[in-house]
Amino acid sequence: MIEFVAENLAPIMFVSLIVFLLLGYPVAFSLAANGLLFFIIGVELAPLSELHQSFLATAERTAGTVLGGSCRTTRFSPSPSSPSWA
Repeated sequence: MIEFVAENLAPIMFVSLIVFLLLGYPVAFSLAANGLLFFIIGVELAPLSELHQSFLATAERTAGTVLGGSCRTTRFSPSPSSPSWA
């Protein structure tokens, strides 16, 4: 069940915003409360999402390239046939 919530967080967030609005709360308060609530949920569920793992790999590759001039922080080793700039 938790994996389902982690992978479908955006539609659940949209439905909960509609529920907040239908309950009669003002738009600004509904958006703020919904954003804070799902920020906390998203931070707690982030390690369960497949997108999180690919984002971490991309962030590590970018940080390694920008900070060190090479891809030494990546999890992937370049193949011998790949060009040195790849």
